[in-house]
Amino acid sequence: MTDFSNALGDISFEGGRAEPDTQYRKMREDERLACCLSAHAVQDGVQVPCIVVDISSSGAQLCYDPQSNLCTQDKPLLIDTPEIGRLPVALQWCEGTRIGVRFTNTALNPALLHRKLSDGP
Repeated sequence: MTDFSNALGDISFEGGRAEPDTQYRKMREDERLACCLSAHAVQDGVQVPCIVVDISSSGAQLCYDPQSNLCTQDKPLLIDTPEIGRLPVALQWCEGTRIGVRFTNTALNPALLHRKLSDGP
């Protein structure tokens, strides 16, 4: 299992939202829910272990292993997690070991998202 403790160190989970202290916070379309979902980001056939640290109906913030490189905007990217399934995403921003993504083919239903995060898969 990959250790993400160093990468998560500067994220605040106060108020139920994971917030990096950056300008990207202003770009969000919807309120995000703090979470800690084990996932894989899949790009160019390579699965990279990651953690979804916050999620909304339109996107998510991921923390990934610093040995990996997910900041390639010109390649398709998928997020795969048991709680929400496999979703195509578009890279919106990259900062250190964190990326912000927007769901490209679908929006998650907010009520269903709340239920999945509280009940599990």
